[in-house]
Amino acid sequence: MPWIPITTIASSAGVSTEKYHNMRKITKNQNRFAWVVAVLISLFVFSMVLSGIASAESLMDQINSVREKPVKKDVRLEKIAMDRCVNLTEWSHSGYYHTYSKLIEQLGYKQTGEILAMGFYSDKQTFSAWQHSPLHNQVMVSKLYSRAALVTCYNPFFKLNVSVGLFGGY
Repeated sequence: MPWIPITTIASSAGVSTEKYHNMRKITKNQNRFAWVVAVLISLFVFSMVLSGIASAESLMDQINSVREKPVKKDVRLEKIAMDRCVNLTEWSHSGYYHTYSKLIEQLGYKQTGEILAMGFYSDKQTFSAWQHSPLHNQVMVSKLYSRAALVTCYNPFFKLNVSVGLFGGY
């Protein structure tokens, strides 16, 4: 196919060369805008992840302090917990645990458990709420689980703090 100058294409489409170049500038600006938005979204998600690192470690210590035998941290579970946490902070709903349960089972765990907390401002408040909830407390102290991952996230847009604990046992 022969090379056709862009001015020929623009004029054959009924667009002046000047208008075509202005349209290209707009497209470049739109691309820049899209890139800036993508970076901001990435930073937003990154801030949600980083905001809870210390709290997650503290929650793990508190949970292990009330168990007969401490659970060990599982990095593979942590990736699933982080996905769950970000999902909850973005959509603010607690559904779809069955999807995460299946992912945990694919890691080889026969027993799975989950504890969630939303809206608490400290790891002490979160742990206290879990401890005073019979179902959450049952998961935390259960002898069925030998591995766990705890993650906390914060969504500054919704001003929502979320903590996720996933447990697995063989």
